[in-house]
Amino acid sequence: MKQLILTVALLSLVVAEMPAALEVPYDPADATKLFQEAINSGAKQLLVRKMAGPWIVDKLELAGDQEIIFESGVVVLARADAFHGKGDALFTASSRKNLRLIGPGATLQMRRADYAGPAYTKSEWRHLLSLRSCTNVVVEGLALVESGGDGIYLGVDKSGGPNKDIIIRKVGLNRNYRQGISVISAENLLIEDCLLRATAGTPPAAGIDFEPNRPSERLVNCVMRRCLAENNHGLAYDFYLGQLDQTSAPISIRLEECVSRGTNRLSVAFSTRSKNAADVVPGRVEFVNCRFEDSGRAGITISKPAAGPLLRFEHCTLVDPEKSSATNAPIQFASTHGGKIPAGGVEFMDCTLAVDAARPLIDYHNSAGVPLAGISGKLIRENGGQRISRTMDAAWLAELAPPDPFFDLPPPDLNLAALPVAASGAPDKIPPHRVRGKGSYALNVQAHVTARCVVQHRSVGRPQKDKPMSVEIFSPSGKKLRGVKVEPDSAQTIEFESPESGLARLVCDANPGSFTIAAAGNPVFLLPEDGTFHFVSMASDYYFAVSSGSPAFGVKVTGDGTLELVKATLTSPSGKVIWQADAIAKPHSHVVKRGAPEYAGVWKLRLERPTHGTFEDHFLELRGVPPVLALQPDALSTVDK
Repeated sequence: MKQLILTVALLSLVVAEMPAALEVPYDPADATKLFQEAINSGAKQLLVRKMAGPWIVDKLELAGDQEIIFESGVVVLARADAFHGKGDALFTASSRKNLRLIGPGATLQMRRADYAGPAYTKSEWRHLLSLRSCTNVVVEGLALVESGGDGIYLGVDKSGGPNKDIIIRKVGLNRNYRQGISVISAENLLIEDCLLRATAGTPPAAGIDFEPNRPSERLVNCVMRRCLAENNHGLAYDFYLGQLDQTSAPISIRLEECVSRGTNRLSVAFSTRSKNAADVVPGRVEFVNCRFEDSGRAGITISKPAAGPLLRFEHCTLVDPEKSSATNAPIQFASTHGGKIPAGGVEFMDCTLAVDAARPLIDYHNSAGVPLAGISGKLIRENGGQRISRTMDAAWLAELAPPDPFFDLPPPDLNLAALPVAASGAPDKIPPHRVRGKGSYALNVQAHVTARCVVQHRSVGRPQKDKPMSVEIFSPSGKKLRGVKVEPDSAQTIEFESPESGLARLVCDANPGSFTIAAAGNPVFLLPEDGTFHFVSMASDYYFAVSSGSPAFGVKVTGDGTLELVKATLTSPSGKVIWQADAIAKPHSHVVKRGAPEYAGVWKLRLERPTHGTFEDHFLELRGVPPVLALQPDALSTVDK
């Protein structure tokens, strides 16, 4: 008991000695040590006085349970020839609680021009204020300028927890390098009356960017009010949710009375990059009474599935004062390469578009060839004193994105056990082909007999010397046998034995490079990554089997954008050309129904250089048949196995 009383007394003495308020001592040459000691003092409040010159500091670590008040006119300036670490920030707080940074008329400033020079390693993470997994933080009145990264970064520390209960109010973010604000993970975030201006440097160079890095990170109850994004080299308001999926917490974001203007590259960009139902993040994002008026560039781009999250634009106005615009239509939808589900899921409630009468209101860049769905509401075109309303109904959707019978076919079923493979060996040399990124091979192997193949790894564009390709080998029953690394721009012979006969798999990841099996002693088949074959820069013949029991089958071939094109030729089992398309950029599909003069058998699809345009990235999908490609026609036996 005596020991307990003594401990309590000592704690009371320590608390009594903690200063309630402390004026930070000033050193005109370098105030880092004095400033950090003041932060570490435990004072509930720090006062940073305006001095004749700036407060020169190196990186500082913030404490919790503390308010720092910067007098009007204060300039806290990053020390010259410091911040050489790629992640060095001016102020950092990790897992801190109850922190207030208050400074109307005060400036926190770094030296972004220095960081772009030869004395520094290139980086996009030299932030002005880095908050990681913090709780109950207020940042008010400050100007945050010329960082080597973001003005404010809301990320996570090792705990992985989100920032919670964060208020950013009346803050000016000007001339920062990557973003004005990056929101990686936040719950209960309020950003109001802030200026996001002149971001320029590394992409996306946005006023604000909502961009989680992992499915476990959160964008929950995030609100922006009366903010202005102006003259950013990239986007004004950017939402990239490509790392979230069905397991993520439902997102909830709301923008009220926010404005973009000037020379932002786009007003709003929203993307999830979801390809399948399992990729879809649930939730809702709302824009209410917002105004987008970027000269010559005002526009909204949306690339997301109809399944979610829901986007809602309510009483928003989009104004483009230029008669010619860098964006053809002010609202543009896009699908994602390899997407298997409809795009869309957007409501427009009485939104006004003040644009030239000759421009379409909406365009759809359909790289996946999927339908548009779940788009509703009313748009009002305002031009020359006239207001014309357009209700978005089913007929309008069908006109914008005509239905494709390819998507009426059932999704492919990868059942390797039912594939009609030949029992004989394959020629040692494999016909030329080249797969980009990720994909798999299947080799027809015999139990306890050594299988052999030669795998090549090739860079695409500049060499990727620091990223070897991984090859994981699995038995026909799915047991992992071994893993192999193949260095860029090299070939490696791989040998293995399987405990059972059948189709063994080699799962390859050469991203961002390419790979090929150049030789093998076994029949070789190609399997898609996530249902899509991604090829690059090589004319090749591919073979697939169609059984008499298939009701219909289809092929869909896609180039990459408007510059990378491909020519496709589909040939029947008898050698007759059934379908051909040249210079394919957007998805081209062809469906063959049962009952055609010839149907069951081994079909050939040739993908090759187009008559004009660049021949590089191109994509293939199959439906109604197993999504398996043979590289030799005799690798397939009968189609009615």
